[in-house]
Amino acid sequence: MCRGFCYLCRVVEYSQKSEMTSSRK
Repeated sequence: MCRGFCYLCRVVEYSQKSEMTSSRK
């Protein structure tokens, strides 16, 4: 569970970063 949560958190963070970069670009 913790592992899945950590993975999900990372995915969400990555998605947000990617979105921010895309929006900025």
